[in-house]
Amino acid sequence: MGSFGCYDALFYDQARDALKAVAILQGRFVLVGPTTDVPGLFMGPFWFYLLAIANLISRNNPLGVAFLISFFDLATIYFLYVLGKKFFSTKTGLITATIWAIAPFAISYVTFLSNASTTAFLVCLLVLSLMNLEKSENYLIIIAGASGIIF
Repeated sequence: MGSFGCYDALFYDQARDALKAVAILQGRFVLVGPTTDVPGLFMGPFWFYLLAIANLISRNNPLGVAFLISFFDLATIYFLYVLGKKFFSTKTGLITATIWAIAPFAISYVTFLSNASTTAFLVCLLVLSLMNLEKSENYLIIIAGASGIIF
């Protein structure tokens, strides 16, 4: 069998993440997340647990994870519209959301099982929560959660 070249690492990551999610559902909890490019540095395990929840709800159907990632991307499009509208105008919000919806870079993250696919959603959620912090201190919970997951 031939090699996929530069895609080998990408397929490995997807398989690793899927196997970790299944392991969590079998009772083997994970405390260390995916590796980074820096040797010995790891991300948090949130992504694995998110995949485990999607697998649990969908009864280990891979489409459940695909729907979860699609949900995050659709929510990101909406949040970008809200942010553009809040900072500038409705027209700017529509343009921003449209650019994100058709951008090849953004689409590439949605088509693969990757922990990076939730980052834009979490950043938008963080910014919106920071903007609304004056209205209610309850936004601190969202800010802390989103910051912890991102960083």
